[in-house]
Amino acid sequence: MANTEKNHVRLKALNEIMLNYTDDDHFLTMNEILTLMSEKGFSSKRQTISNDFEKIKETFGTVVEQVGESKNTKYHVVNRAFTKSDIILLVDAVQSSQVISVEDTENLIKKLEKFTSDPLRRTIQDNVTIFGRAKTFNPSFQNVVAVINDAMSKNRQIVFKYYCYDENKKLVPRHNGKYYKISPWGKLWKDDRYYMIGFDSEAGIMKNYRIDKIGNVTITEDKRESNENSKKFNAAEYAKSHFDMFSGDVKDVTLEVKNEARDIIIDQFGKDLIMIPKKDSFTVSVKVAVNPPFFAWLFSKYDIIKILSPDDVKREAVKEAENFIKSVESPSGK
Repeated sequence: MANTEKNHVRLKALNEIMLNYTDDDHFLTMNEILTLMSEKGFSSKRQTISNDFEKIKETFGTVVEQVGESKNTKYHVVNRAFTKSDIILLVDAVQSSQVISVEDTENLIKKLEKFTSDPLRRTIQDNVTIFGRAKTFNPSFQNVVAVINDAMSKNRQIVFKYYCYDENKKLVPRHNGKYYKISPWGKLWKDDRYYMIGFDSEAGIMKNYRIDKIGNVTITEDKRESNENSKKFNAAEYAKSHFDMFSGDVKDVTLEVKNEARDIIIDQFGKDLIMIPKKDSFTVSVKVAVNPPFFAWLFSKYDIIKILSPDDVKREAVKEAENFIKSVESPSGK
């Protein structure tokens, strides 16, 4: 083996040791580094290792920091692509997500583990809990996400089948296997569900679809179609105004809210609101998709939030309340 190649292999071995064994909380002494290098078949000296730290920075971009002095000197990597907090946050998000299958969850976590040290990797493995959590049964979930991304980047429509559960709890195509043709304009993660937001030209409105229930998806040659809402689609605004991701006409609704419910309003609609104070309450105008989930949200907070306007939304709320009352059977003995 030529000297240049030999040096590169040695540097690669040192780089792997530092990445595998050190992080912000874990360090190696020079003796430990020399021992680990020896186990990999390289006989090195202290000064050689010190010089090699600069070389692995130039070659691999790995920055090693020296901590302490003399006999207490230790070394660790300080410029990982992901910090400890980043990795833990990402792993927790993946394992808790209902839209990622068990198999994909395990694979993604294994990939994330490669970006951290061995001590943190063991900690993650000890704390990962996948089973017992509801997960998607759609094996093509990641492929569906990729196709939607490609369609948006190519400005193309997609066709797909949309699935639901039957009486045997099996996913079956809706509408006898009919293909949906939609212009995708965005994706949105809300309430632990992942949605595609698209324009349905046949209905003339924006709709949302659970990505874990999309299958048989392909990109067409037809360019995306749109209306005013799709042209200015904003995922954050869409999430604020659509309760439980149900479609509906988006209207400006003025609410009167008790002061103790301020957090509820900000959590749902964000901070960019004009709150007009009254004595024990305030009024606020919000954009809302007027639909049953919105009224259900409102009814559950009837003592702290009420509709002031517009009148057509107030009338619809009364109608929804009356329909609910009719749906409830009279109590026995009456």
